[in-house]
Amino acid sequence: MSTIKYMTKADIQEINQASIKAGRNRTLEPDSLENGLMEDTKYPILMTFLHNDAEVRVQIAIPGKPDDNGHDLGFFFTPFLDMTVEEFNDLEETEVDPDPGNVSTRHRAATYFNDLDGLTGWGDLENN
Repeated sequence: MSTIKYMTKADIQEINQASIKAGRNRTLEPDSLENGLMEDTKYPILMTFLHNDAEVRVQIAIPGKPDDNGHDLGFFFTPFLDMTVEEFNDLEETEVDPDPGNVSTRHRAATYFNDLDGLTGWGDLENN
């Protein structure tokens, strides 16, 4: 088992707004978050590192939406977002199994999305 942090749509929007206001380097377009994220989805954090000795930079896995016929297109957006250490520490955690180890970002995202409870109804992303 491996423990990972994840973000909800509300987490991403709130932290992104704070990051824009603070003038941090990595932020996301607010309009794309409103239209591109789903409400009841857990977006896993794929990578983290300390940035500027006072911030954490995270890489978030966001799956592309299915096409008009409901087919999973099998791609992910993996944007970076800067936040305070406190904001990062306050994010929820969950256990995932298995830990995909040293694999591509796409495979890691697919593995986590398959393992997070109630995450998507888009099918088996790992096998795409």
